Amino acid sequence: IYAFQLNFYQLINFIFKQSLPIGLFIILLSIIIDRVFYGCWTIVFWNFLQFNIIKDIASYYGVHSWHWYFSQALPVMLFSFLPIFLYGSWLIKNCSSNF
Repeated sequence: IYAFQLNFYQLINFIFKQSLPIGLFIILLSIIIDRVFYGCWTIVFWNFLQFNIIKDIASYYGVHSWHWYFSQALPVMLFSFLPIFLYGSWLIKNCSSNF
């Protein structure tokens, strides 16, 4: 939402001077950590993309319909955050003048 409130120059500045260096640092850090733990140079997120999307090997382990992630997986993963989410939603609805 923050990015939509910027003019074009500020948006370019935000992308190239703030977001891109942080993203590249995280990717480089991830590759170095993977090198330490795997013992060889590997890019885990590329292997994940190749295994699941390009080669479609993950379909051997089961395929769910498009809505399964929203109706089953997401609620199970976020269940512990549900009370906090509901409380925050209630706060925003009832105390909107403070935000």
